[in-house]
This record gives sequence, C-alpha cells and structure tokens, in this order.
Amino acid sequence: MAEAGSFRDLLSQLTAEGVLYERLPDRRVRCFACGHRCLIPEGREGVCKVRFNRAGELRVPRGYVASALQLDPVEKKPFFHVLP
Repeated sequence: MAEAGSFRDLLSQLTAEGVLYERLPDRRVRCFACGHRCLIPEGREGVCKVRFNRAGELRVPRGYVASALQLDPVEKKPFFHVLP
C-alpha cells in the first residue's frame, strides 16, 4: 500500500462503494445509513464523518472498525485492585 500523508488519507483508501445511498445530479449523493439523510456534495463527508462522497459515489469503511481513538495516561484509567 502506498504511504499516506495522514491517517484520514490512509482510512479513505480502505473503503468500498456504499449500498444505502441515492445518486443525485451534480455528483451529489443522499446517504440513507442513519436518520440524518445527509446530502453530501462531492469531496465532502456526512455528519458521521465516516461516509464520504468521492466522484459521485458514496464510500464507506471496509476492512477496519474504529469507533474511537484516544490517548490517555494510564493514571486516568479507573483501575482498582491492581498489584504492583
């Protein structure tokens, strides 16, 4: 796989064409995956920031599942009864 400039670029390569959408004029799409029914212009993302429009086609994640990414020090975590 080619080296990506950012994490977002890398994830955008790991996508497939979506099923729950409608193609509209001017390369826009309407996503039906949730209740927002996003109208997504070309090159933009929906409200979820997961589905996006590339060349008039709705692209969705494929082969990875990331619900959240967060870096916190272990001291903030609620660990109880841990032996030293």
